[in-house]
Amino acid sequence: MKIAILSDMHIQENQRASNFKHSDEELLNLFKYLENKYDIIYMVGDIFECQQTLWYPTKEQQHISLNKTIERYHKSFDYISRRAMKFIYLSGNHDSILHEGDPEKIPVQLQKIYCGRDVTLITKLGTIDIRHGEEKHEYDTKLKYFFWLGTWLGGLYERITGKNIPTRMTTNTYPREDFKKACQENDKIVLGIRGHNHMPETYQISINGKTRTYLNAGFSDKDTINIGELDTRTLKVSIRSYLMKYFQ
Repeated sequence: MKIAILSDMHIQENQRASNFKHSDEELLNLFKYLENKYDIIYMVGDIFECQQTLWYPTKEQQHISLNKTIERYHKSFDYISRRAMKFIYLSGNHDSILHEGDPEKIPVQLQKIYCGRDVTLITKLGTIDIRHGEEKHEYDTKLKYFFWLGTWLGGLYERITGKNIPTRMTTNTYPREDFKKACQENDKIVLGIRGHNHMPETYQISINGKTRTYLNAGFSDKDTINIGELDTRTLKVSIRSYLMKYFQ
């Protein structure tokens, strides 16, 4: 089975501070391409940006933001909602309203494809653990307040200026640590798929004496999109970077 992975597109109704500046038609073309090329498409969190307000938004504000974004991109999400066996949506931290908010206020298009925060695939070669990547990481006790303050200030900067913090400044190891923690909890995991830190990468690591594979699908911006690939028959992984105009 051939799987595609999307992460951290941060689509929002108000594109002022959004890296994703593509139209509904452009996004729809991407989804059609993925549908034709892959057996399953996993969307592993932060596909939506629901927290781009001056101060940290209330749950009601996040619900409103999400519904407005769905309205703006209704063709694309109507399309994949009719293909719920093909597209699977997992939530992250910027679209956490999906697992923290009122289920009745979730747009019907997402209700059909939303599968929680994580998915576990059992294959002949081992277990595949798929999630956004911010859950299991534990801050160093001495530094956690520094990290929290830095994250809050970075978010405040984006909300006030309408500009994104450069990726090189936000890159962190949380998804990697999240993966290591998951492997320590479940030794059968041989492959982890993450997002969250906007760093597209694949590598192998030894945990508890066993070699395991890590894939981070990366992010999209105003020009390009990264697509993670997985073949479940061999557990071979790769990342492809495309210009969005490729799908037109």
